[in-house]
Amino acid sequence: MSLFEQGGLLMWPLLALSVATLAILIDRAIAFSTLRLADAATEAALIAAARAGDHDAARRRAAAVPVITPLVNALFEAETTEDKERAAAIAIE
Repeated sequence: MSLFEQGGLLMWPLLALSVATLAILIDRAIAFSTLRLADAATEAALIAAARAGDHDAARRRAAAVPVITPLVNALFEAETTEDKERAAAIAIE
């Protein structure tokens, strides 16, 4: 008798959940492997532009990396630190 048969009826839900977990793992691996992040030079230029107060240049740099564009836009549109924190939290969700 195999281990699967010895497990009884509980083995079927476990098998189904294992297959679902594997499908989610493969999906996330594909999603994260195709995600384009900023390289070090773009990141440094973005930070330098933001520190210099040149919001237009920072937004142009962020446009090259679609992942961070909503975050950068949210940070530059907010006035106070609390508003920036709230806008950043919403943008990264």
